[in-house]
Amino acid sequence: MRQPRILVVEDECIVAEQLLGTLTRMGYETVPAMASGEEAIIAAVRSQPDLVLMDVELDGELTGVEAAREIRRAREIPVIFLTAYCDQDILTRIKSCEPYGYLVKPVDPEDLHVTIEVALTRRAADEKLEEAVRMRTKELAEKHEALRRELEERKAAEQALQESEWRYQRVNDFMLDMVSVVNNASDMIFIVMPDGTIRYGTPSIELQLQYEPPQVLGNNLAELLCPGERAEVMSVIADVMSTHATRSVTHCLKKKDGSMIAAESIVKFYIDQMNTRCALITSRDVTERKKADDALRALNEMLETRVEERTAQLAEANVALRQSEERYRRIIDAVTDYIYTVEVKDGSPVATTHHPACQKITGYTVDEFTENPYLWLQMVHPDDREAVALHAQHIVSGIDEPSIKHRIIRKDGTMHWVLNTSVPHKNEAGMLVSYDGVINEIA
Repeated sequence: MRQPRILVVEDECIVAEQLLGTLTRMGYETVPAMASGEEAIIAAVRSQPDLVLMDVELDGELTGVEAAREIRRAREIPVIFLTAYCDQDILTRIKSCEPYGYLVKPVDPEDLHVTIEVALTRRAADEKLEEAVRMRTKELAEKHEALRRELEERKAAEQALQESEWRYQRVNDFMLDMVSVVNNASDMIFIVMPDGTIRYGTPSIELQLQYEPPQVLGNNLAELLCPGERAEVMSVIADVMSTHATRSVTHCLKKKDGSMIAAESIVKFYIDQMNTRCALITSRDVTERKKADDALRALNEMLETRVEERTAQLAEANVALRQSEERYRRIIDAVTDYIYTVEVKDGSPVATTHHPACQKITGYTVDEFTENPYLWLQMVHPDDREAVALHAQHIVSGIDEPSIKHRIIRKDGTMHWVLNTSVPHKNEAGMLVSYDGVINEIA
């Protein structure tokens, strides 16, 4: 398995070499250090590291913060900042590009190791969450499209289905908002001894729980847990210590003022540089996500109820629709002219359906038109193609065009004159969604 690759960006050569040596001893793969923000951006694109250690102040025109922002824009690579000072102005600049951590120079090797592992773990968790969100968003989009088509096809139930679509979109937007909240939350990191004693804690503990890290060091993690969850959480830690497997657990954490937050923790086995066996615990505040899940569950239950209420109405509409479609098919089958239908989305044609009568007029079958989407233009006489293509372009753009006469070359090589008439179909907003074409042969 490939070791994580780390890019060091540091304009002090000695410091850069020390960091590279420390990273190599820790087992990480490194790439040559860069001294400027401009070089760092190029190196990040070429070497594609798993993580970047970035000095805040660098040689060149770009600062470390600006370079990190460009790297994050080009590649989603975690960035940990290095700074010789830690005042409020620097913290504000660092926070503006959503770092995965920061360290004050000179860097303690243990702090460096922990911060890197935490950043890599957090990135893996974020990618897993982003993939779940993408899959859920795709699923919602597909369902949304299916619901939209049902609304168009079943006019008798149009008002009821429009309400369902609106509610469905609200659920989708609500989920995306909640995911954004979770992605931007600050994680708390604990290093815990086998007996539960807290050996290390990150500054984010103060932000989330109102404790300054020194206040929790030496205390037992159980003191921060709800009494009813202590046994479960401590059992998970003991299991990780014995099996070295990574476990996750959801529980509450007590803030300094006595209030509670819901937390989701990932527990990993960890051995520090002193060969001490510990548990590395990454805890994320999921209070808002839990509220969102509860709200989403309630909304889904309400939507399911509404769908059940609409089923009886849609059944009657479906019977009428099937009868209408059957009449339409009988009429189409009796037509001898070549009819085609073009679906349009965002001002571009996306699909074309050809009536079987196309073979009588052109000599080509429906399957041949389907296999070659450009056959409709290729069969047009070369002298008429530009006019026919422009005519089709105008129709797709929403311009009402009169019928056009032009020549086609049939499959048997003979030339025939035809009249091509288009009938556009627009939605309530006046946007073209499709158009029907009728081609009949003329003398």
